[in-house]
Amino acid sequence: MNKRKDANDGSKYQGIIGLTAREAFSQFVLADPKVVSSIERAVGIQNDFSLELKDLEKWYFQGRWPLVQDPLEAAARRTESKASAGVLGARLNGKPHTPDDIPAKPEEVRACYEAVLRKYEELIDLFRAGKLTVEGYRVSTGAAEMIDPSLWGSSKLRLDIKENELGEGRGRQWTPKYEVLKLCTAIDHPLDPNSPSQSKGGRPQTYLWDSAFECLAIRLGTEGLPETGEKLAEMYLDAFEDLGKNAVPDIEQVKKHLRTKYVRLWSRAKARS
Repeated sequence: MNKRKDANDGSKYQGIIGLTAREAFSQFVLADPKVVSSIERAVGIQNDFSLELKDLEKWYFQGRWPLVQDPLEAAARRTESKASAGVLGARLNGKPHTPDDIPAKPEEVRACYEAVLRKYEELIDLFRAGKLTVEGYRVSTGAAEMIDPSLWGSSKLRLDIKENELGEGRGRQWTPKYEVLKLCTAIDHPLDPNSPSQSKGGRPQTYLWDSAFECLAIRLGTEGLPETGEKLAEMYLDAFEDLGKNAVPDIEQVKKHLRTKYVRLWSRAKARS
């Protein structure tokens, strides 16, 4: 029991499982009590300070956040005093223009930046450690797949919290690698498809439930609801097979998934049995 709990550390984050990476960023980072408290203190000192998701998108070019950064250093860089661009060393109204043309932001604002950046780092660490896995569509093929946790440690890749994409950003150049990012549990999607943690049928437990259900929905639309719940489960299994080389669950797992996630559909099929 303890081993299962340890293996599924993501159980503590059930509130963001199934959300997009953008939605998870908003709920995990911005709704965190410490971050909320920090925002309130910053706003109390600087009235025009705002930290909604649309404001965070502006922290980095078009909302593309680095996966690797030092929260302390990044917070300090954003709140230190600066000189106006293009005028450092010049004279303004006959007087030398000084480096503190733009004063440093209040300590409460710096602390707020740090709180947000630390919480963001914690979210990425969950992806990196595989405690939460992320599914996305590979831009080059259009195929859905689990994103390799090692990619979340890349200094070249960025998370686009505006467009819900993972891609490579260099300056203003952007090359998306994955899109439509969605969070999953590590227990449903083991990192190693050859791991010993398998279903009763010996298949790995990496199942593309939503993609298979889309295939099932299309078939139901043309053929109608089957006569029995057993037949409905078999149709769902066929949908997994139609996806190609992805893992396929066994019939009992499919029935359980239908019973718990598609209650009305399962009840209608069972009622006809």
